[in-house]
Amino acid sequence: MPHVPGLRSCYAKVGRLIYFGRMLDKIRLHASAKLPEDYIRYSVMHSSTH
Repeated sequence: MPHVPGLRSCYAKVGRLIYFGRMLDKIRLHASAKLPEDYIRYSVMHSSTH
């Protein structure tokens, strides 16, 4: 996956939570149309299988 400005590492902690900050970054970037299509396609593909 390409480097996306504003998207923190999945290992960066917010308090004691590890993935939470990255999830918020993805939501914010998607809402502002700055999240690359690969990230959107990958998340939709995985969420529809559950």
